[in-house]
Amino acid sequence: MKLMKLKADKKEMFEKRINKFLGIAGEKQVHIHDSGRLERLLYKGNEVLLKRAYGKRKTKWDLLAAMYKNKWVLTNSFFHSRIAEKLIEAGIPFKASKIDKEIKYGESRIDFLLDKKILMEVKGCTFEENGEAMFPDAPTARGRRHLMELMNALQNGYEAIILFLIFVPSHCFKPNEIIDKKFAEIFYRGLSEGMKVYSALIEYDGEWIYYKKMIPLCL
Repeated sequence: MKLMKLKADKKEMFEKRINKFLGIAGEKQVHIHDSGRLERLLYKGNEVLLKRAYGKRKTKWDLLAAMYKNKWVLTNSFFHSRIAEKLIEAGIPFKASKIDKEIKYGESRIDFLLDKKILMEVKGCTFEENGEAMFPDAPTARGRRHLMELMNALQNGYEAIILFLIFVPSHCFKPNEIIDKKFAEIFYRGLSEGMKVYSALIEYDGEWIYYKKMIPLCL
């Protein structure tokens, strides 16, 4: 199912990552809008897609996607909330009549409040092994905090959901306990307390973003 149009402006070869948010592709400085390691995506010689940026910017290009197993993998977390909103509007994983965004809860901002009773946090997943999608690909104190906020919300009468957008070819999802054991522990505790988890397989062809299906938790 088509979710949204996101046409790339340029294809280049990735050269190097200067820091967490800056890289070189071709001879262009590009903004990397993803704090993950992305080591299997952003390496010298790999094909990447760029989008031209406008306004008062230090970099004139944004990194959109990188090639992985002959597919484009979206590597720009700026679009995660927009993709999730499109899914919700389409009734995936369920229909919500009221959608509020960027809700302050506890010490965090949670991505969505749905129908005034459901808190939903969205995470993008760009790492897999043997068809198993895993999050995170780098230790994430922010991710752990968001899980704790969702668990707290459950105790205060809210429903709590975490939605993973899976951008790599995968048949199931699980937390990456090797990278962040504490995140995995909190994740499974959240499940036991009633937190719901949805993992949406998303594809990108350089012009359109598609929803393919929901995938289960890895057994």
